[in-house]
Amino acid sequence: MFSSERDAGAVSELALSSTSLAEFEEACFAYLRPRVGFDTACSVWSSHAGAVLSVSALEYGRAQLERDFPRYMSELAPAELLAFATERPALDVDVLTRRRRECLTVYRELLDPLRVSRFVTNVWQARLGVFGFHFARTGPARRFRAALEGRQHRAVHVHRQEHEPYER
Repeated sequence: MFSSERDAGAVSELALSSTSLAEFEEACFAYLRPRVGFDTACSVWSSHAGAVLSVSALEYGRAQLERDFPRYMSELAPAELLAFATERPALDVDVLTRRRRECLTVYRELLDPLRVSRFVTNVWQARLGVFGFHFARTGPARRFRAALEGRQHRAVHVHRQEHEPYER
């Protein structure tokens, strides 16, 4: 059993004790990984113009994300981007058809080599840019249970609030 209040408190404490955005995000990955059940993760902060400002990654090549993230995002249609930028995190297989996923470079170059079978992602606008993260599962497709999706939503809400100190 898990507690959203405990998760919120833990993420807030991680933010208060971290000296950088990267340190905070890496600590969040470590805290959430066993609770949510993901194999890979990343978080990207971009300027409003699309330049990558910061990348935190678990299992992904950080340099590859820094270099290629704008190209990956530019292939998404506006409706797809909007689906990933809602209040709740979105599951890729609910937004993108199999055929569409096969066409996207991000799958061929980044996700397929790690055998990512599905991921949950969320993107939001902030004062100093655009933030986004994703948590992925590898290997045979296993759905994120509804309870875990709810937990991710609550954790993301706190994560989004805790980005504010690093924007200043």
